[in-house]
Amino acid sequence: MEEIIKICAFSDFHGDLPNIEPCDLVIIAGDIIPFNIQHKNNDSNEWIKTVFTDWCNGIDCKYIVAIPGNHDRWAEGITKTKMNKLLSGISNIYMLRNEFLELDVLDSGYDLKIFGTPYCARYGNWPFMREDKVLKKKFAEIPDGLDILITHDPPNGLSDCDYSKYDCQHLGSLALTDRIEDLDKLGEKPRLIICGHIHEGSREFENGIINVAMLNMRCNAIINNPTYINFTYG
Repeated sequence: MEEIIKICAFSDFHGDLPNIEPCDLVIIAGDIIPFNIQHKNNDSNEWIKTVFTDWCNGIDCKYIVAIPGNHDRWAEGITKTKMNKLLSGISNIYMLRNEFLELDVLDSGYDLKIFGTPYCARYGNWPFMREDKVLKKKFAEIPDGLDILITHDPPNGLSDCDYSKYDCQHLGSLALTDRIEDLDKLGEKPRLIICGHIHEGSREFENGIINVAMLNMRCNAIINNPTYINFTYG
């Protein structure tokens, strides 16, 4: 029996918390924390425990599934126990850091298979950025048969155009592309891939992939609203 859920997906809002319509599942693809406190652990943690927690608790949805991004320094290097304590005020959130999750969103007996990873191709000394040889190991953990893959970085060549030099420069992860292509050859590619990071990336579906970043390239204006998807699974 197939099930249909309403997903709200977005990323790269950098503290500018959007209004969310009632839905079944909220997916956040990273870069959560405000720019002005991203390097201040105490301030970041306090913002997560207060502002972010209050906002999450005001969303009319069954579950929130999120990953950090390369600006979410607060989420790198802390244990799972500390992460859970930091988010303890939100009863329905899962923060994934290269982790697999099964959720029965509609309490129907069908589990939605999700994997979330914050890791990105390196272009500076930012959180969760790694060299390709490390990324290959991280992305090798992406299982087959997923319903939804959440990544901060887009795969190279899809939803990853940067137009800062006029022509499209593909800035996504080659290691991620390789893993998705390997899964595709097995007939086990994720049915839906949600990413962000490259703010100019297309908001249209490209081969099952969509970039849901909200800010513009200069990070000074919101150019996109959250994306709503009616997703069929089961």
